[in-house]
Amino acid sequence: MLVETNDEKGNKAFPFCLPSRNQEGGTNEREVMYTGGLTKQVKNLKAFSFATSIAGITIQPIIFQKFHEIGFGASLSMAGIVGFFTFVTPYLIHTVTKRYVTEMIYDPTTDTYTAKTISFFLRKKEMTFTARDIEVPDVPGMFTTIKVHKKPLLLTPDGFYSKKQYLRIMKLDVPLDFEIEEGKGEKKEST
Repeated sequence: MLVETNDEKGNKAFPFCLPSRNQEGGTNEREVMYTGGLTKQVKNLKAFSFATSIAGITIQPIIFQKFHEIGFGASLSMAGIVGFFTFVTPYLIHTVTKRYVTEMIYDPTTDTYTAKTISFFLRKKEMTFTARDIEVPDVPGMFTTIKVHKKPLLLTPDGFYSKKQYLRIMKLDVPLDFEIEEGKGEKKEST
C-alpha cells in the first residue's frame, strides 16, 4: 500500500492530506502518512471486552446470592472465572493493543510526526516526536517495530502511504555503519 501519486505538475502528491494553518495565516499541508489496517478491529475488540466486563459486573450480585445454593467449591470456581473475564481480559487486551499506531501524521513545517494510539478507555492518545527521537531496536520485541522516547510502538509496512516516509521512520535512509565497536564483547588483556 505504499502509494505515491503525481499531481498535474509532476510533483509527488500523497492521497490524504490535512490542511492546517500556520500563525502567519498561510496554509501548510499536514500529511496523513500512515493508517493502521487493524484500527477498526482493535476498537471493536476493546469495545466488546468492555461490554462483557460491564455485563460481568452486573451479574456478579446475582451469582453471589446463589453461592449458598451451589456449594463453596463451585461458587469459588465460578467467582474466579467471572472475575477473570471481567477484570483480567480487558487489561490483557490493552497490554497487547496499546502499542498499535492507528494513524501517523507528518507536519513538514516543523518536521514532526504525531502518532495516535488507543488508550485503555478507547480514547485517542497522541505522541509528537521528530525523526531523531525514533529508535529502531536491533532485535524488536513482541508487538514492537520502533521505540519513541523509550515507548514501543507497532507499525505495519503496508499502512504507509509514502515509501520515503517509511524509509525515514524505519531509519533505512541512514547509511549503515559496519564498524565494530571495540570494548564490547571483548576481554581486555592484562599486562
